[in-house]
Amino acid sequence: MSTSQFSSGAFWALVAVFAPALVLAQDNDDSEEVIEELIVVGSQIRGADVEGTLPVSVLSMSDIDATGATSGAELLRSIPQIGETNFNESVTTGVNAARGDVGSINLRGLGTGNTLVLINGRRMVLHPGTQTENLVPVVTPNSNTLPVRGLQRVEVLRDGASAIYGTDAVAGVINYVLRDDYDGAELNVNYGTESDTGFKQTVIDGAIGFNFNGGATNVTLTGSFATRDGIMAAEKGFAANADLRPRVANNPDYAGDTQLDGRSTATNWGQFDFDGGLGRLHVRPLDLTTDSGGSLGSADCSFLLNDSSVCLDGGSGDRALRLNRNGARTLISDRDRSNVFAFLNHDFDNAVELFGEVGYYRAVSNRVWEQAGNLSNGRMEVPADYYWNPLGPVTFDDGRANPNRLPGLDPLVVPVEGVSFRLRSFRPIDTGPRRVEVTNESLRLLAGLRGTFGDWDWDSAVLYSEADTHDQTDDRISSTLFQQSLLLDTPDAYNIFNGGNPLDPTAPVTANPNPQSVIDPFLIQVNRKSSTSIKLVDFKFSNPSIFSMPGGDVGIGMGLEYREEDFVEDRDPRSDGTTSFTDALTGSLVNVSDMLGSSASPDSSGERDVTSAYVEFLLPLLSDAPFAQSLDVQLAARYENFSDVGSITKPRIAASWYPIDALQFRAAYSEGFRAPNLIQVHQGQVSVVNTRSDPALVDPITGVVPSYGVQEVREGNMDLKPEESENTSFGIVVTPLDALTLTLDFWKIDQEGVVGILGGQNHMTLDGVLRAQGSSNPAVQREITGDGSLGQVEIVFDRYINFQPRSIAGYDFSVNYGFDTALGDFDVKLSGARLTEFEQQAGPITQQLVEAGVPAQNVGNLIEQEFRPKWRATLITSWRKNQWGAGLSANYVGKVFDIQTAADNDTDNPGAPLPVDSYYKVNVYGDYRIEGGFAEETRVRVGIRNLFDEEPPLADEAYGYEGSLHSWMGRYIYADINIGF
Repeated sequence: MSTSQFSSGAFWALVAVFAPALVLAQDNDDSEEVIEELIVVGSQIRGADVEGTLPVSVLSMSDIDATGATSGAELLRSIPQIGETNFNESVTTGVNAARGDVGSINLRGLGTGNTLVLINGRRMVLHPGTQTENLVPVVTPNSNTLPVRGLQRVEVLRDGASAIYGTDAVAGVINYVLRDDYDGAELNVNYGTESDTGFKQTVIDGAIGFNFNGGATNVTLTGSFATRDGIMAAEKGFAANADLRPRVANNPDYAGDTQLDGRSTATNWGQFDFDGGLGRLHVRPLDLTTDSGGSLGSADCSFLLNDSSVCLDGGSGDRALRLNRNGARTLISDRDRSNVFAFLNHDFDNAVELFGEVGYYRAVSNRVWEQAGNLSNGRMEVPADYYWNPLGPVTFDDGRANPNRLPGLDPLVVPVEGVSFRLRSFRPIDTGPRRVEVTNESLRLLAGLRGTFGDWDWDSAVLYSEADTHDQTDDRISSTLFQQSLLLDTPDAYNIFNGGNPLDPTAPVTANPNPQSVIDPFLIQVNRKSSTSIKLVDFKFSNPSIFSMPGGDVGIGMGLEYREEDFVEDRDPRSDGTTSFTDALTGSLVNVSDMLGSSASPDSSGERDVTSAYVEFLLPLLSDAPFAQSLDVQLAARYENFSDVGSITKPRIAASWYPIDALQFRAAYSEGFRAPNLIQVHQGQVSVVNTRSDPALVDPITGVVPSYGVQEVREGNMDLKPEESENTSFGIVVTPLDALTLTLDFWKIDQEGVVGILGGQNHMTLDGVLRAQGSSNPAVQREITGDGSLGQVEIVFDRYINFQPRSIAGYDFSVNYGFDTALGDFDVKLSGARLTEFEQQAGPITQQLVEAGVPAQNVGNLIEQEFRPKWRATLITSWRKNQWGAGLSANYVGKVFDIQTAADNDTDNPGAPLPVDSYYKVNVYGDYRIEGGFAEETRVRVGIRNLFDEEPPLADEAYGYEGSLHSWMGRYIYADINIGF
């Protein structure tokens, strides 16, 4: 058997791809020659003919080219069945987020972690960073790990395939097929820039492959390097201001609605609780235009400070003093990314082939972030003799006169020894922004053998892959060291009374900054290091013809797999509780975290072993019979044993019926079993502070429900059970012409035991309901008051639990049409997805809220809520005539509603959520190919992404748009040259 003959079959056994057999006519991107590729998908049986049995989407090299994508995350957005991408580069959360160069994978919008992701048919390592969805930590492979131009194609099985590939393939499978058997060389250089900002990027890709040992051995190497200069949020009009009210000024339902004011109350206009009956005071400019348009002058001040531009006033301060954090934030980071993959294939000429993969990825991202302010669980005491205290002592302990005590103070109000105070809220802006650098790396090593033994094909490999993340933040602030500066009675103390910029009170700048020598002593570097790994060994064998039935030969496939997975998360000592913040004056533990502005997050780690076995049969029941050109059935079952959550066996059945050649009906039923991820099981107590409403403290006269900061302690649960699911689908395929195929597929997924968390607000609402009934919620801990009255909530304890069941359903459609004319060859691919059901049922706890008539969060019909659009669609077209070519791709995302923001002004529909408009983006390119010369072929291409310069629609998010659905990028123009040798 020759190498080429062997590769055409055994390669697919390695890939072990996962959907119906499909014959594609694909442009090989270097001539007009059309190559017919047989994609064996949905079966582990090599050579099996299961064409069209399951719904599958395939992005070929030409499709990938048409999108203009330069990262895996961008590429996936061109697939309508991909849901919101919650791990993305515009994430604005802090140290607990998966920051840097990362993109998540969320097929069907079912949630991150419900999609099995493969590289050449074997599992991809999980990214070490975690993020929360519905308050629960989730994990994902990083879609940016792979070089886009190194992909031969991307295959998306839009159906559960747990019995074939792994029980965690609940929503489906994505398989990245890399170019691994290449003979030749090519170099590609791409440069692009956005038309209205300083954003620009350069991508250099290359591939080289060669045969030797008389053609028995092939080595292929692909690589990519991408570098870009990011942009600040201030460079984008929609992202420059965290106060979104000006963008709805003409909408009477939302005009002036303070819910859309995303500016922060933690500012450099400090707030202080003074002792001695003086109460709460704050710094403000002498002259201030209030948020409502009024004015405050010096006559309204409580105390005029020595600096003639600022004063102390009563209360917490007007909304006009809130900080626009977007003025100091990076929108898109600077980033350097490298990908290298090497492949070896060697034919021993005895029906055995050696194959191997080596992959390495590294990305370094840099961005700046506004300086943090103290949280409600990070307030600190400041002594009366603090040097800059305007209400300090007349003289210090050593007899020095105090130059900062305000003159003329009444000693009956402010005694000569001064007044101490508590620092309630302050953000030291003049220390400069935090500088965040995230380094992501991953390594993939695989070696295997495949071959034939009689009528049996076999394939076995060993895989090791790891991923590491180092998240480093410079210029953070230690609470302990910061308070030490506030204990000084010398000018070396940090001045917290200097305020911001009186000419622009919301700007993240200070008109009177402290000297750097004062700032440096409390600045620290904070590190978070995380790693994951997977070790896998498998053995697969199949026979396409073990015996015959009326419809043809019966095929069988079987396999064994063993894998080990682990993760380690090493938090900074100032985060994990090693170094905590204890108030130097009171001796009380204030915060387990010593980082100003961050709650504690402990170190965590976990591991599990999984052993699995599967069997698959392909049964051709009928062939060439009346009303049955073919009738085929696939039966499969998989057993998996998890070292921490038990074992399970899950079945699958699929059928394909062709009554006539041009018409096919297909259906499938499968069951899934998704073990809780290791973070959900092993995570220690993580504290976050959120503003929550407290119905138990409702004012009986006004009906006003108070809101305040509440500490929520979330924790993993060793007793979690796996999530179980049922996946059903039914589809029809019509081929009225040889070059025209129409598909329509309906699907439904039912899940039970979904891992969730009740949430701080639901816990507090439940506490209010139970207290009205004479009991209380034990998860809610309230402060003890001296007079026996009900105190505010201090802590809400919340563990991850197996939560309420849910059902998700929808349908997909596609139109594929290729035709040749005198004007050239055309190819049109239209695909779309419609979500018809996303029903989250109430569990036992939330049912108590429902029965009490109290709205519970994340329950009920969630379609179009929190970024689950009904409609998504993608159009990819291409044209080629001789040496000329052109292409167009368009993406459409339907409208959604931001349920966190209600229309208070809408009298017809009070409380209606904020609508987030539909969004579309069109990309185009044109190219010319030059043959001959010093290279075999040179292709020059010019393209435009987001041709019509569409801005993302308004959403009540940090940057004014929803990054998990929509793109920040305006019109982007690029040039690309590809040289083949």
